[in-house]
Amino acid sequence: MNFWFSPTQAAFYLALLGLGFAVLTVILRNMVHCALSLAGTLFCVAGLYLTLQADLLAGFQVLIYVGAVITLLLIAIMLIHGLTDRRIAQMNNKVGWGLVAGGGLAALLIFVLSRARWPLRPIEGLVQVNLYEQLVALGRTLLSTYLLPFEVASLVLLVAMVGAILMAKEEEPEPEER
Repeated sequence: MNFWFSPTQAAFYLALLGLGFAVLTVILRNMVHCALSLAGTLFCVAGLYLTLQADLLAGFQVLIYVGAVITLLLIAIMLIHGLTDRRIAQMNNKVGWGLVAGGGLAALLIFVLSRARWPLRPIEGLVQVNLYEQLVALGRTLLSTYLLPFEVASLVLLVAMVGAILMAKEEEPEPEER
């Protein structure tokens, strides 16, 4: 038996697995399980980046999204008191509208993909990129052009974390005066 996949087969199976994790993220009732399913989806996206030979983006995907964002999300979920309490409704009654919107989006996607022209041969004139030069160019761009948006995103994450901690903080009752 041959257990090795071609990059195309690996991308297909990773996309299928990522889609399964994404569905689990939406349908599970436990918030921690939803966050872990989201982490699985993000890992599959990193695997897709690897099949596209974008090693740097795959590393960023794992470090930033799976490592930092999912950790922050899990901490926020665990800090919020009573989030998994049985009295809190974790579902809503808009499932029908969600199915209609999802079905419409799927029909639109199938329509667009069926009309697309898919090349069957490699594109001529495709040049091989030096990974070191690509990394240097990306670093320069991140530290010059995109420095402000990168810092704003980090501030937004910091505010979200502080907000989750403040929401989770239990208020102590005032002592009664006699």
